[in-house]
Amino acid sequence: QTKPAEDAVASVAERGRCSIERYWNPADVAGIVDEGAAIEALTDALDQTVRRSLRADVDLGVFLSGGIDSSLLAALATRVRARPVPTFSVRFSEAQHDESAMSRLVAAHLGSVHHEILVTSNDAVAAWVALASRVDSVAQFRLALGVTPVAWAALLRPLSHLPLAPEVA
Repeated sequence: QTKPAEDAVASVAERGRCSIERYWNPADVAGIVDEGAAIEALTDALDQTVRRSLRADVDLGVFLSGGIDSSLLAALATRVRARPVPTFSVRFSEAQHDESAMSRLVAAHLGSVHHEILVTSNDAVAAWVALASRVDSVAQFRLALGVTPVAWAALLRPLSHLPLAPEVA
């Protein structure tokens, strides 16, 4: 299990050996007091991270929910590559759960080739059952997804009316 500011890294060269690596340290920015310097340092760090994440033998895209985090990553990826990156999002058939309009707006602004996959509540339940059948307990399933208990409850709340849904709490 990782702590804040850490990643679990698996090494192919070392037969899948896994190590925990710290990717951020407050000491790295301790000497920055000028706002302009802080913005420049943050921009450089984000660019380096996105550039490193896009290194691959195949063309990569960005999952775009339309929220701040994914929109920023898509914009940075576009800037780092000097061309639009493919973007992908999930569109839900139930209007109350669908946020795809925002992802389409961001994709259009960035000029990306945008791809959407439609997910119905039946698809979500089928995926839930398939995933849940591969673990021994609900707690193990939650941990495998890396979801906090509070987020877990929020995630399950919309499914609580379904007969196959596990307990919310």
